[in-house]
Amino acid sequence: MRVSRPASAGLAAPPATPPAAPLAAPLATPPAASLCRSALTRALAAPLAAPLCRSALTRALAAPLAAPLAAPLAASLCRSALTRALAAPLAAALLAAALVGCDGDDPKAQASAGAQAGAGAGAGEAAGEAAGAEAGAGEAAGEAAGAGEAAGEAAGAGAAAGAAAGEAAGAEAGARPPACLGGDAFGLRAPPAALALAPEGAKSAPLLAALPAGGHVLAWLGAGEGGQNYLHVQRLGDALEPLGAPRVLGRAKGAQHTLHAHSTGFVVAWIHQRSAALATEGVYFQSFGLDGEPLAEPTLLSGSFDATALAGGWESAVGGMLVYARPSGVFAHPFSADRVVPAPVSVTTASGRDLAVAFGGARWAAVWRQAEADGTVTVVLQALSETGAAAGEARRWPNAQVEGRLAFAAGGGLYALAWSAPDTRVFGDAPLIVYLRLLDDAGEELSVLPLDGQGGQGGQGGQGGQGGQGGAPRGDMAVSAVSWLNPSLFVVSWHTFATPQAPGALGLSRVNTSGQALPPVVYAPAQGELLAESRLSGLASEALLTLTLDPTPSPTGLFSSAARVAVAPVGPCAP
Repeated sequence: MRVSRPASAGLAAPPATPPAAPLAAPLATPPAASLCRSALTRALAAPLAAPLCRSALTRALAAPLAAPLAAPLAASLCRSALTRALAAPLAAALLAAALVGCDGDDPKAQASAGAQAGAGAGAGEAAGEAAGAEAGAGEAAGEAAGAGEAAGEAAGAGAAAGAAAGEAAGAEAGARPPACLGGDAFGLRAPPAALALAPEGAKSAPLLAALPAGGHVLAWLGAGEGGQNYLHVQRLGDALEPLGAPRVLGRAKGAQHTLHAHSTGFVVAWIHQRSAALATEGVYFQSFGLDGEPLAEPTLLSGSFDATALAGGWESAVGGMLVYARPSGVFAHPFSADRVVPAPVSVTTASGRDLAVAFGGARWAAVWRQAEADGTVTVVLQALSETGAAAGEARRWPNAQVEGRLAFAAGGGLYALAWSAPDTRVFGDAPLIVYLRLLDDAGEELSVLPLDGQGGQGGQGGQGGQGGQGGAPRGDMAVSAVSWLNPSLFVVSWHTFATPQAPGALGLSRVNTSGQALPPVVYAPAQGELLAESRLSGLASEALLTLTLDPTPSPTGLFSSAARVAVAPVGPCAP
């Protein structure tokens, strides 16, 4: 397979360039406290402050903390070096109000901000030098030169304050540096920890969703009657502690279940195998309240008795969509918070496998693998109407070298589609890497990124990877999921298997909506452990990684009786 990488130009809007006023200099160093007291500033800051830092530094650190971010903003606003120098401290103060959010004492935020405050001081000094230089060179400018000198003095004062604040923050945060496992500035903030879930026995295939009223809900497969896999649902508190006993929904067929939280509760759908609880096989749908109690008996979807694969998606503004495959084709069922449309809507008469579905902002889209008569595999992407019917022509990738599962997500007006395939840049016995495709809301391919886990887009990385440090993975990369993290990140979660030569690894490859691959996270657990079925939920600044942790995996690739559901916090951090 030959992989092309067309440019993703056009995804980013050009910056605006309105002129800036020299009056920025007197406003360059307003007290952060006064900014925080302003109701308008607080209102503007809240949407940015909430996802970036739930708690933050003291008001004194606000201006220098934002200084490194101020220069790009000033550059986009001003055409001359003088006005850039004048605008930077003002932008710093305004950005600080948003970043800091005016309250809190989170030690991790303080640790990160301490380092940034020092950088802010340096930016202030640079602004002062630039303004002073232009002032000296512009003797003929007269008043402009005087304004530049004033701006230089003001920036120098801000720099001194920033340096003092940075030293204070560094001293306070030095005793509690935030951890960063597997990456340099973004990674796991703690090793994966198994949840204390009942009953005893193997647990796998976790799906986690946050409830709007607080806490979470978790669905997973665990041992039940006769040692078979049963689907369990468990409410969790804010600290992920189990609340009450898990509810057993029925005997599940593989990891074919889906979980979606909404404002009044959550819904679960799964492919059921015959059991004492439910005698009829097929796809079942059930809705629950925020207290975890079912609102109705499970609904069996009509004609789904021979379903082989299931996927679901939820979007609060439009509702949800279930898609499942049978030997006779692929079918869709829209659903709401408390009911599902029981009659199937035919999407295609060709059978599919390995389904996924997502809402791209304008419409639903489903993807699946389709076996062809010549033995090849085609990956199909089909847009869906609000009723679940096919909308327009399908997008196809024929002769796709897919290994493992498809992973699919939507965010920022884009779709992200990923699967593992042989590295086409290597001759001979090529290892499996991840190929991520960014698509627009019409399904047109914008870019193809080969993600090899070694740093950026097919770049070279360090040779770490031991004891939770970042570095190049060893062995084939198996995709688990693609997750969308607001405000601008797709994260592909994947893993490699342990070999006699090297341990396995858990990987998180980040790609922004401009098609740029950011440095990956590669976390190596203890020798022999397998970290699989991982996916992220939450925000880019504060996410939860949910996965199956197996300390003694079977040589056949099956989970052992020691497999457990585990979680780890993920986000910006310090090395």
